[in-house]
Amino acid sequence: MKLFWKHEVRVTHGKRPFLSLILLVVLLAACGGGADSPTVVPISPTNTAVPPTDTAVPPTDTPIPPTATAVSPTNTPISPTPTQIPAPVSTETEIFNDEAGRVSFHYPASWEMETEEMDHGGLTVITAPEIANPDFTQPFGFFSGEVKWVAGSDDPVTLLTQWASESGLQMIGEPTVTESDGIRRVSEEAVINVGDDQTLSVTAVVIVNGSRYGIFVAGTTPSGEEVYKEVVVAILDTVEVYDFDLEALGVMPAADADAIVIDFSNPASVMQGVIDSARFEVYDELAGLCDPLGENDGDTAVICEMTANHPDKDELANYFAFAHITGQVTIDGDHAQIPFIFGPDGDQEETMDFILRDGKWYLYGF
Repeated sequence: MKLFWKHEVRVTHGKRPFLSLILLVVLLAACGGGADSPTVVPISPTNTAVPPTDTAVPPTDTPIPPTATAVSPTNTPISPTPTQIPAPVSTETEIFNDEAGRVSFHYPASWEMETEEMDHGGLTVITAPEIANPDFTQPFGFFSGEVKWVAGSDDPVTLLTQWASESGLQMIGEPTVTESDGIRRVSEEAVINVGDDQTLSVTAVVIVNGSRYGIFVAGTTPSGEEVYKEVVVAILDTVEVYDFDLEALGVMPAADADAIVIDFSNPASVMQGVIDSARFEVYDELAGLCDPLGENDGDTAVICEMTANHPDKDELANYFAFAHITGQVTIDGDHAQIPFIFGPDGDQEETMDFILRDGKWYLYGF
């Protein structure tokens, strides 16, 4: 079975959701780490212990040659999964320059490289020693990312926090934030569990340039850190995101329901659906965001009643168009909470409550 990393991302409502870059790795891990991987058969010990015998050995005057060394029994098993030693990464590099002027970076010339166009002018990229069938039990390194236009908050820390929450990424450090010539960048170390007690150490980076941004992840398996860590970090250091022209690509952000993609299995995606609906002034999705049992509060009810003809639609846009999530999702049974900031000046702190109904999260109150 051959899997392609970028085509296994689940689509909700017939559209591609906010792409979780880690899924490029996790989805393969869920299928055993690669296609048609050979089964490793434990190797029997070659130094078999000499069985005892009751047969007496007749005395002899002939000395035993010194080269005949007795074989000692051993209880030390031979590892059934020997780690391959990867060849040193070539110092020769290629430069990826997106023809549409969205992103560029350097990567090892010996690595494979793939790209895929996304809806509304976005682009995904990935490079690794082997893309189709990686083996996460062996030394492995990779770099992947996506570039797109800002649909909500343009704060890089917020974008990273939201994406980490949606992706199951476990942050293990403090974010490092820099700004140069108007381009804002945040990076943070993290780990991701890919199954079978295997983890990947990754560095996640968000780069915001005007109304365009990119999210990138570079990582290694534990056994690949010595060989690949320096390489993937070096790739990250060369990434540049450009404020590309959507009109030149022949696309523009869609001001309709196609621009709003909601994954009801994730409270953060439902929250972002409210923000995106206010930003684009598109209300098709709002009616389905509230508790289907009608137990949500009056404030969320107003959100879900919003239509293009509603007298308060401008107020919704005023308060939520540039709102953004400020922390992690907290789940307690069938309830969840997400902290966020909203308001005309973007300075009002709030917490949105969610309720789980039949496996889907809905707005409950704030």
